[in-house]
Amino acid sequence: VMLRRISLAEEFEDTTGVSPWSFIKDFLRNSFAGNLRVFRGGQVINANNKKSEQIDIVLCSQNSIKIFSEKGFYPIETVFGVVNIKKELTHTNLFSNKKKDCGAIKNLKSIPKDNIRLNPGLLNQRVVNENFKKRFPCKIIFAYEGKILPTWEDELNKIVKEEPGEIDYLPDIIVVNKQGMIKKSSDGKVVLSNGKTLEKHFHFSEFEKNEMYHMPFLLILSELYKNANWQYYIGPKYEDYFNKDLS
Repeated sequence: VMLRRISLAEEFEDTTGVSPWSFIKDFLRNSFAGNLRVFRGGQVINANNKKSEQIDIVLCSQNSIKIFSEKGFYPIETVFGVVNIKKELTHTNLFSNKKKDCGAIKNLKSIPKDNIRLNPGLLNQRVVNENFKKRFPCKIIFAYEGKILPTWEDELNKIVKEEPGEIDYLPDIIVVNKQGMIKKSSDGKVVLSNGKTLEKHFHFSEFEKNEMYHMPFLLILSELYKNANWQYYIGPKYEDYFNKDLS
């Protein structure tokens, strides 16, 4: 059903000029009503007033304070997922354009994950901070059209091999609708459907071979749902934001 709605959205844009991107936002809102708040556009910030580049869709915890979303700023401690949407994905607009110094990966890497201000509740502060930096936010790149190649998996794995610290900032899921996807494994172990384990951080899957077009949507929902459960155990220390001029 979701794939059909996306196809209709693309046709609708061609005839009316209305962006189909709202379908992804509506899909997430309908899926996480009561669990996460879904916003169209904004910047992720930290308590030092460091800001990310503009993000297409931001998913926040239910206990996030509205004053920040009205400004278009979302404290990193409340951001559980982000989505960068492309009408067409290419190697250039994924990795970067050297002349313009832009790209979907660079956009997500701009999210400030340092200086995290979390109230760990009954949990250990160090463990909470380490896991939060590793898991949050779930970073998704979704493209309606374009191509996605197995060689891109190799490039991402090479980045992590050369700079291991980059793993926390690289996208968790990259999807080209009905073409394929690349999934990140933070621990460097990819378990295949046949039970075989591969030692790598990024794995490419081509949809045409198995026709599992719905798989990325199930994966996106699963990863975001896992993150959503964290809001019942931890929370942001807003006092560090109230003392800043977030303008």
